Amino acid sequence: MVSAAPKDQTRLHVENELLKAAYALEEPMANRRVIVDEVLNCTREKLGEILRCNVDSGYDILYFTGHGHFDGQDGYLILEKGDGAADPVSANDVVTLLRRQRETFSLVFLNCCNAAAVGDEETTGKNGFGDVARKILKMGVPHVVATQASIYDDTGREAMKTFFEELGQGVFNPIRALVSARAAVDNDANPYHDFYHFVHLSTWTGNETWEIRPRPKEEGVRLTEEEQAAYRSEHYIELDKNFVGRFEYISRIEEAWWNESAHVVGLHGLGGIGKTYLCSRMQQRVLTYAVPAKRLNKCIFIDFRQGTGHTLGLFLNQLIGIAHDLGFSEYEKVVEDDEKFPTALEKLREFRRWLDSRFQGKVLLIMDNLESALDEEGIFRDEELGKWFRLLVGQTSKATRILVTCRFRFEFFPDGRDIVEGRWFHLGELGITERLCFLNRWADLRSKTWEEKEEILQTAGGHPYLLKMVLKYVQRNRDLPEAILKASKETAAYARLDGFLSMLSPDALEWLIVAAVFPEPRFEYGIMNTLIIRDDVEDAEVMEKTFAQATEEWTKLSLAAVEENVIHMDPLLVFQLLDNEESSFRQTGEKIEDLRNAVGQFFLILAKQTEGRPQKATILRLGVENVLTQGDMDLINSYLQECANVFHGFVPGSVFADMVGRVEERLFAMGDELSFFTLGFCAETLTGMRLFSRALALYSRMLADSRMPETYIGNCYNSIGIVYQKQRQWEPALENYQQALQWYEKTGNHFELGGTYHQIGRVYEEQRQWEPALENYQQAFQWNEKTGNHFQLGSTFHQIGYIYAEQRQWDLALENYQQALQWYEKTGNHFQLGGTYHLIGRVYQEQRQWDPALENYQQAIQWNEKTGNHFQLGGTYHQIGRIYEEQRQWDPALENYQQALQWNEKTGNHFELGGTYHQIGRVYEEQEDITNALSFYKTGLLISLQNGNQDHANVILESLACIFPKLSPEQIETLENELGEELVQKLKESSAS
Repeated sequence: MVSAAPKDQTRLHVENELLKAAYALEEPMANRRVIVDEVLNCTREKLGEILRCNVDSGYDILYFTGHGHFDGQDGYLILEKGDGAADPVSANDVVTLLRRQRETFSLVFLNCCNAAAVGDEETTGKNGFGDVARKILKMGVPHVVATQASIYDDTGREAMKTFFEELGQGVFNPIRALVSARAAVDNDANPYHDFYHFVHLSTWTGNETWEIRPRPKEEGVRLTEEEQAAYRSEHYIELDKNFVGRFEYISRIEEAWWNESAHVVGLHGLGGIGKTYLCSRMQQRVLTYAVPAKRLNKCIFIDFRQGTGHTLGLFLNQLIGIAHDLGFSEYEKVVEDDEKFPTALEKLREFRRWLDSRFQGKVLLIMDNLESALDEEGIFRDEELGKWFRLLVGQTSKATRILVTCRFRFEFFPDGRDIVEGRWFHLGELGITERLCFLNRWADLRSKTWEEKEEILQTAGGHPYLLKMVLKYVQRNRDLPEAILKASKETAAYARLDGFLSMLSPDALEWLIVAAVFPEPRFEYGIMNTLIIRDDVEDAEVMEKTFAQATEEWTKLSLAAVEENVIHMDPLLVFQLLDNEESSFRQTGEKIEDLRNAVGQFFLILAKQTEGRPQKATILRLGVENVLTQGDMDLINSYLQECANVFHGFVPGSVFADMVGRVEERLFAMGDELSFFTLGFCAETLTGMRLFSRALALYSRMLADSRMPETYIGNCYNSIGIVYQKQRQWEPALENYQQALQWYEKTGNHFELGGTYHQIGRVYEEQRQWEPALENYQQAFQWNEKTGNHFQLGSTFHQIGYIYAEQRQWDLALENYQQALQWYEKTGNHFQLGGTYHLIGRVYQEQRQWDPALENYQQAIQWNEKTGNHFQLGGTYHQIGRIYEEQRQWDPALENYQQALQWNEKTGNHFELGGTYHQIGRVYEEQEDITNALSFYKTGLLISLQNGNQDHANVILESLACIFPKLSPEQIETLENELGEELVQKLKESSAS
């Protein structure tokens, strides 16, 4: 579908025509029987490029809408120049442009003036016909539909719509389609564009079958599963394959990307005006672009909306999730690891490199709703988030295209020179033709008179949300509300929404405000409980009744929809109630804070009543935004502590770090004991999430604050020691542990001394300094027994057993492990039992005492399953597999290795997967099943390399080298394709030596 509307020619409603074409072809496009490429604001260069680049697959139909001209001798199509001016293209030049695909075209439809016009001189002369239609026919296209004279836009649109509706029924019959098109306009009273002006020129002889010619190379469906968008936002809009609206903006964006070399394009305009929708249209375009060289391989959608991505933690949460969905699951470690990747630049560089290798950098990066992260001056409220945004924009591949949306325009690079070329476009309201097409989608509205349609469209205005709301309203109600009819053209679009809100009863409005504050998904149960908590209501039945009445009002007025107990509200409506200062219905800050407090309490109560940490984490995350944006510090303290207990292992650390950062100042401002307790609890959780620098900064600030109770100082130094120990920085770890011992002695907190001596023992144990390790464990024993802190005695016996096992003193190791089991049982610390039974099994396995080894491994499995300590199950099943392999019992060995694979996959313990695949390969090799051995070795190698486990990778390479001489040429070729020729050459050399 080719369109041109030069700015210096009579204005054409091209958008209306293309929209009608979209609706006419909606069903066959949705079923993928028809694939449509649009060439908007067509120039000679664009048309030549798209035909040249698709010469192998070829187009079946070319449809042109625009201006045509006949000067009495020659015909012309009027395309555009680069500046938008008219470019008359002669019939001969048109044929030259189309010649590459003359064998594939089955039909050319020229919906423009005079495309088939002929002069008297040409009909009797020797030169033949000079009109465009006959030149194309002579070129070899079997069917051409064109006009003999000038026609009006509405006639051409109606004829085209009926033509394609008929053609899309499933049988290619242009004659029948044209008959229907003529019938649709045959009652047109204007004598200058009657139905006969559309003619069908054909070289058809009656022998060929009525069908579109088969293509030399079947293209099939372009949009494969590999090319879908990656997103982690519930606000992402997934469109069908139809093309509807915003054609002018689509063309301008593509011009900026491809012809003006603008790397990044920004869209700004009113909330709800359709910026996100247009982003989805651009995704649709770039993933199926008609010119292969300009086609992108992936779309990544990042949402900066309030509560979704407006802070660094929420943004990183999306980025990590997207990377995981794209197959780059290790990116979470890159982002969280402060030691290896200290700057945002280095962390983003890893992401960019991966995109370059996986998708050749050909990615559309959409960053939506930036207004939520910016202040009125266009500056990022979170400076670090601004840094990540600019690095993401400036450091992506040249092949990447970036689309940014915001309610207002801002500087991409305010602090220096622009790193990349950028363009901003203001997205205005829908034009009258697009509005009319939206209205005509509903049969009951389509039948209204033009006067009625005009009144509806003028009332609704061009704002997509308000337009849909008004159209839905008039479907349910006979007349438009007076409040909306009174809104003049100059009135802000939001004022019309205020008119709808003014028709709500007080109860319905109150419930709507609660729903606006409640986070998505807005389920009825949560909304009702929020108001019950806020107002401390006892009679829930009365609440349910008023809520049911409210939802009826919302539905009738089209303000909100209720589906499967979930309330659906447009973001513009939420903005109107909570943020828009121009709205007369904007709520006071105090009322919003009260509701947010109630929402936070609801999710905290719900989380505490829910079993299972993953479910708890999901519930708590829904309420986070409401908790952090209200002032009840008791609720904030309780919420943070609950999140700290639940989030680790289920939520990216950046999310929790962001939460802490947003309330840190308020906690320090409070300065009471509870606030310092919460800060310490948060720092401990950050340590567990391996956000070491963030934890150290928080501990340092706590130590520098003179208001912190002295009894907390020892714990603070002890925790700092743990941070350094986890980073294997032994000297600062020991220094801080010694500081902790001194403060415990000073404050008389002897109960904690045993724990610190235990940690000092662990530091020496890690350095394999056995004597000082045992000395400090003995100190831990003495203090824990003296203070009655028996809970830790089992762990100390466990570690001493481990030291003796490392020195292969098996009897002493078993003696201490048994003591550990007794203390775990005595103190009810059953969670640790599985780990100790596993190590006892290892001691017996090392001594090749298979039966007691298996007995203890089975005990380990039972206790770990009972206590939910599933992470270790994969390792235990792996060791049982090793025992059976040692005894050459292949079937039980394979069975347990498969169990190990399943548990490691389930718990995310991917680091060990490569080793298990290697062992399975060895079992098959022992059975001389080289094909299966090769398959498992290869999989294990790829997993080990991906997870950075070079030790496993080296062992597997040795095994591959051993079986290499037994491989067939086909197997070696497959290896080269999957591992690379260089690696296979090394295997060949190793096997030879």
